[in-house]
Formats: sequence, structure tokens, C-alpha cells
Amino acid sequence: MTIPADELAFFASKLTVFLTSCDARRLQQWENMSWWDYTGAATRSANYQQLVIRFPSLLLAARGQEASARSIGQAVEAIIYTYARQGYRYPVLNVLNRPTNEAWIDAWCGYLAGLGVSLNLGVQATQCEYANGQVVGVQANAGGTPLTIQADWYVLAVPSEKVNALLPPAMQAADSQFAGIAQLVQRWFAGIQFFLTQPGQINNGPFACLRSPWSIGGLTEGQFWPLNFAATYGNGEVRDVLSVDVADWTTPGMLYGLPANQCTPQQIIQEVLAQMRNDLPHGANVLPDSVIQSWVIDPDLTGLGTANPVNPDPLFINTVGSWPLRPGTTTAIRNFFLAGDYVHALGLDLASMEAANESGRHAANAILSASGSSASPATIYTRYASPLLMPQFTLDAAQFAACLPNTFDVVDPYFPQCHA
Repeated sequence: MTIPADELAFFASKLTVFLTSCDARRLQQWENMSWWDYTGAATRSANYQQLVIRFPSLLLAARGQEASARSIGQAVEAIIYTYARQGYRYPVLNVLNRPTNEAWIDAWCGYLAGLGVSLNLGVQATQCEYANGQVVGVQANAGGTPLTIQADWYVLAVPSEKVNALLPPAMQAADSQFAGIAQLVQRWFAGIQFFLTQPGQINNGPFACLRSPWSIGGLTEGQFWPLNFAATYGNGEVRDVLSVDVADWTTPGMLYGLPANQCTPQQIIQEVLAQMRNDLPHGANVLPDSVIQSWVIDPDLTGLGTANPVNPDPLFINTVGSWPLRPGTTTAIRNFFLAGDYVHALGLDLASMEAANESGRHAANAILSASGSSASPATIYTRYASPLLMPQFTLDAAQFAACLPNTFDVVDPYFPQCHA
């Protein structure tokens, strides 16, 4: 993908503006502007627009036109600092060295059980019970058997679109944050696994198909797993797994002219393969039909190819101006706390495990504080900012307060309206 030099220079200038913007400008100005508008994509080349559009969708299933410039800019900032080996201990992308259950979930469950944590799997919460300004229990269902769960403190750690269905009207009325949660936006972001009869030769590490209509990204797993793949998994025929994410389910594809959410499973597979082969270097050679033994689409997706496709687990996205709609950890209900990747975050502010992990730490600390515990609080990791830029942040804060643009912002449509 070739982008004219003057456009690359302009994009670099906008990165400079963002990297030197104070927090107040980010939250009050860039939060209320789309990444598309911030990067001036409307008047630039098709390749430039593809980069601006596809990068946000690969990160959080959002198009550049709707994604908050603050959220995308801070993600780019973290990537820059990571590659510069400043402030962050680990690479931008970390890949598990075994299947998810083996490398992470089973080990984590075992660790929690060893600490005495009771894990009640297969229990579905149906609604909170609310009385006298606090939660007094949670109605639940365990294999068809109703039960009530009672505790001193409650943390609701479910996706944003599931929150309000669990709260009775009186509880929703007790805190205006719940109304904001109901207005947050979600998009489909789901995956496919292709089981290959030979090790994948696509890329050393993850790849992104920036020109693909469905914003496809992925990686081959075997290169990260220190074991004999064929001898460990399956019937011995499969030697690698190609894991693919489809981030855009509403844009028409190449073969059938349909968005992914209107395609049958077989059409989705053919479209994804066609788009990867079209976008990847030597795509047809590295991913021929002959190496694909089988495939599976995310089993949570149902009704594909019908008038009513369903994805029960969409992804929260950071749309323009969504920050005020998002809640904090604490609520007006003294024994009830929120956790999830949609909750206000100080670190990586995207739908991610990092944001979810941070929210869990905030919830644990809130309970420690509310209960008067003397236990040490969980560490909260904030965004890294280069000490070399601290003078510029101070200057920009003063400029923003005075309704002036950032020093490096030569074209700023936001001013002179400013924030007054």
C-alpha cells in the first residue's frame, strides 16, 4: 500500500500533535472528534483512507469515521512507546504459547481454587435484588434450578450490553450511570479457525489485511507453541491452526456482494479466504485449498445466512463522545461495583483484556476501601508518558485553557470555537 509522502508527513504531524496534547485536550477535544476527521482523511488518497479506516477496525471493530480520536490516538501512542522500548515491559501483541484453556484459563482457575476461591460455573445471573439502597442478593439459575446468591459486596463484571437487563428499575433509577451504559455501542468482532495440514507460511507473527473489505487480521498459532502440533492435537493430520478475526461484519465482500452478517457459513469461509489471498503477499500460494483440512466459525454465532443472525457477545467500541456515557467502578449503591472493558480506564482504553484487568483491580480496591480492609491494594498501571514531554504537556494545558490550539497543530477546525 503506497501512500504519498506529503500525506505521510501530514499523518506524522497529527501524531506529533496528539503525543504532545495534555489530558484535558484529549478528553474534551479529541474525545469529541472522530479519528477520520482528526487525521484529515476526507481530502486524502484512497490508500491513506484505507489505513485510517482499517487500523481502528482491526483494534476495536470500529470504523475511523465513528471511533474516538482520543481512544485510537492513545492506542497508537502506546504502540509507539512500546516499539521505542519506553515505559512498557512487553511487546504490543503477546500471543499465548498453547491453546487458551491450557495456557491461561485452566491455570488461572487452578490458581484461584488454590487461594480458596469458589468458582460456581454454569450459574447464570438473572437479576439483582435491591432494597434499602443496596443489593441484597442476586437471582440466578443453575441448570434450570433457581437460586439466590447473597454476599456482602457485589461486582458486576458482564459486557456493557448485558448490564441493564440485570438491574431492576429502582436500582437503575438510583444511579444515572446505568442510563449511560445503555447508550454505549457494540459491534460484531468474531473469529474463524482454519486447521491446516502443514505449518502456515503466512507471516512471522500476526498479520493484518488492511485492504480487505471485512478488516481481516490473524496469525498462525503453531509458530508460538513449543510442542509437536500434530502429535498433540487432533488426529495427526492437522499441523497448524490459522486463527482469523473478522472485524467488519457490515461491509459488502468481494465474492457475493454481501456483508458477513448476511452470508452463510460457507460463503463467509470463501470470502475470508478470497480476501486474505487478495491482500497477503503471495496469498494464493501460502494459503491454497489443499492445505485446509477443516474450519470452524465462532460457535456463538447463530442464524448465519438467515434473516436473523445473532452474536450474543459483540465488542464494545469507543465511539466519538462515549467517555461521559461510560461509568466508573463505584456506583451510588454502596455495596455494588462495576468491572469490564467499558468502565473508565487509566491505561489502555480499548475493548481489551488490559482494560478489563484494570477494572477488576479498581473493583478490588473499591471493596477494600469500602470495607475498611487494611490489605494492600492492587497496583493500577496508567498510560506511559515520556518525561521528556512533560514541559510540552504543561504548555499545552495552558494553551487549551486559553482556547488556543496545540503548538504543532497548523490546521485545527476545532478552534476558535474551543471548549467555552
